[in-house]
Amino acid sequence: MGNDNLSIISFNSSRKGLLTLSDGQRPSYLQRLFESAEPDICFLPGDDKYANLNVIRGYGQYTIPNAEATVLLYDSNRVKMMEPKASLNSFGPLPGLDFNQMVVPQVEVSTLQPYQQVVKEFSMVSWKHDFFQTATVEVKTLVESIITFSQRLAITTGKPVLIGGEMNIDFTILNQIVNKLSNDNQEDFLSTMQSVMSEQGFLPSMTKSSLRDIRHLFMMKVFRCKSNSSNGVVKTWDDRKSTEVVADCFIASKHLQLAEASLLDVEKVTGRQICIPLLKTHKPTQTSMEIPVRPPRHHGG
Repeated sequence: MGNDNLSIISFNSSRKGLLTLSDGQRPSYLQRLFESAEPDICFLPGDDKYANLNVIRGYGQYTIPNAEATVLLYDSNRVKMMEPKASLNSFGPLPGLDFNQMVVPQVEVSTLQPYQQVVKEFSMVSWKHDFFQTATVEVKTLVESIITFSQRLAITTGKPVLIGGEMNIDFTILNQIVNKLSNDNQEDFLSTMQSVMSEQGFLPSMTKSSLRDIRHLFMMKVFRCKSNSSNGVVKTWDDRKSTEVVADCFIASKHLQLAEASLLDVEKVTGRQICIPLLKTHKPTQTSMEIPVRPPRHHGG
């Protein structure tokens, strides 16, 4: 059937560099980058510094519920974002989650005109830049809540999830949290489904493989940003705590075919030399998602 790639860029870890630009410089810088890199989906920090993003033509804006700030931009010719077909409050209270600072759209990716047909569906989870700073719980607890919420969202909607946003947490700890919750919930899910599958004539050894597609909706993987110069993880400096934290990374359902994250070479993409030191240091992060070029035949493709 063939596949295409959906380009995804995050500016969360480069926010510090962007803030060195004046209000007048920031839109033109972002405009040049968008015109050159042409991302399909873009994560933004989501604060009032980006209120004049309407200069970026061809991109739709997805705001937080109180409409104060943009967290997501998307190519409106190819991507559609809408309210999720699930009641978020029905997932039960989770420590630290404030939906007024989060965006949780359902995403449809279509083939280009004139034969626009949906070829990929998933949910996204993101938040404002100060989500972790203003949280009333520890960082580790908040991350656990985000992952648990995303897993419940995947099971409820039957669609994989892509998570992106600034997290002030060490990569090793983040990876441990994601792996533990994925493994624990997989065991709980298989234990619950074992008797149901047995009644349908499945052998116990077949349960896990038979439910692979469902398991890979809520089982998550961290796609970290690796350094080009070494095999290490790219880190940035958190001035609030005087510690190093991992640069932007993405967390996604195993069902989604996401590439490992990397830093975007802005100078190479735009063909312009960057003179501001913080812009050179704090770069956007990019990844890509594999998508079909047309719907499966049984969907009319």
